[in-house]
Amino acid sequence: MVNCLKYRKADINHVHLNYAQGWPDLSNLKAEVFVKGQSLTFTVQQGKILNSKLGYTVVEIADLSAPLLNLVGSTHGQAADGLRFIEESPLRDSINLQRLELNGFIDLALNLAIPLANQQPTKVQGSILFKETTLHDKPLNLTLTDVAGRLNFSENGVSTQHMRGKLHGNPVRFSVLTLGNKQPKGTMIQVTGFADPLFFSEQLTQLQARSQEKNAAGSNNRDAIFTKVLSTAFSGTTRWSVTVTIPNKVGGNNAIDIHFKADLLGMDIKLPAPLGKTAQEQRPFSLNVRLGGSDSVRAKRGKELGEDILVRARYGDALNGVFRVNQMGLERGSLVLGAIPAQLPKRAL
Repeated sequence: MVNCLKYRKADINHVHLNYAQGWPDLSNLKAEVFVKGQSLTFTVQQGKILNSKLGYTVVEIADLSAPLLNLVGSTHGQAADGLRFIEESPLRDSINLQRLELNGFIDLALNLAIPLANQQPTKVQGSILFKETTLHDKPLNLTLTDVAGRLNFSENGVSTQHMRGKLHGNPVRFSVLTLGNKQPKGTMIQVTGFADPLFFSEQLTQLQARSQEKNAAGSNNRDAIFTKVLSTAFSGTTRWSVTVTIPNKVGGNNAIDIHFKADLLGMDIKLPAPLGKTAQEQRPFSLNVRLGGSDSVRAKRGKELGEDILVRARYGDALNGVFRVNQMGLERGSLVLGAIPAQLPKRAL
């Protein structure tokens, strides 16, 4: 027989619950409230968090004398609302998603353990299930469409494997991992796919556009030359991969590193020796790009993050180069036929 002095149950409707300071509230709740001894439990039947619909959600304090709030729940709603949840919670200090714009729908699963009476850190486990979502990286001006897969997160960062999407209409697979042992803390994104000459042309055009907004006429002429060479001398498809390392916080060394590589197997290149190759030959190509740099470097030049781009490229043992580009175009560079590494000139052109 239940002791009525120690057990209470109530049904509540249209309730607004501020369950922990700094976290988005639960609103318009329909729930059952249970009090048993020193425990308090909310079992949510319906409600919202921000603009997303709550699924089955339980908020519980097992012992009111030593309050630790546990929240286990799920939501379904607009993808942008998932970003908003992270940005309006303490998660924003460890998961930097401000650079992203999302369109589409997601499912958010969340498990929180929040100490209410001391300064112990909150424990977080959660995941975001993407369903044909569009993801846009604002600083890189990079858009992935038809994104699908599950992104896991905790108070320490994010991780995922086997995500899929499309880049310029080409299917890609990618993974995301927070680099906890890297200082400053960063996030690594790895993407793989197949490419044809048009795909490479679009990537080169996009890279040039970042640095030549103030020199549009010259940029357009060079883009036309690159496009013509790629469309007439290159044919076939090849596998490629790119690794992007992004700082999680503003300040300090904010460089974004991009490492692209392809073995060019399957791509025929009709250029004079030693640049030409058949589709059956492998010829490793790599492109390493650093966007921005440290505060000290920018201070000396009086420039903002992202205005300087350092590019290193290698095409087998036939050709390699190094270039520094700013918003006005090519600042300086060196191109070498052969395997001897090119060196960046000390003075600008």
